[in-house]
Amino acid sequence: MTMRGRLVMAVIGLGMTGGVARAAVPIDPATLVGAWAGTWENKSFKPHPTGTVNATVSVPDADTIVVTYAVTGGVFGQCTVAETTLTLVKGVDFTDTALDFARQDATFGSVTVQSKRKGRRLVAKGTGTCGGGGPSWHARGKYRAPMLSVKMKIRLPGKIAKTSITVAKL
Repeated sequence: MTMRGRLVMAVIGLGMTGGVARAAVPIDPATLVGAWAGTWENKSFKPHPTGTVNATVSVPDADTIVVTYAVTGGVFGQCTVAETTLTLVKGVDFTDTALDFARQDATFGSVTVQSKRKGRRLVAKGTGTCGGGGPSWHARGKYRAPMLSVKMKIRLPGKIAKTSITVAKL
């Protein structure tokens, strides 16, 4: 379960607003400001491992988005995700109509996140570092105000684990 990568994608995806399918959708950082909370569930194992997601988003200026997030429950089945801060800069990590960034993360490894130009959709992928070289993963998210849902697939030895997350603004 790569919750942190999904959370990053989920919270950043919350800035995608309005628009018509196939049209570039403006990213309005001001719509992100506030507290967000949600849950995740690994649907591939019984009982279904679950956890919580909490985030706070601030926009200190028109060119910066700061996301602080934490996740409970086992990530990749074994790791704890400590509170983490992600800072995104306009012109580097996002534009008025697109999101595109890569980061190295202590749990989720090398992570890339991109918005799709069709509107409220995001994709992310990475290879976790948890547990001495965790599994590779990819995720797809969809935003419908005020909620973002993400589906993730994690490549484990001999199995693909499926996880879902839902995050909403409080």
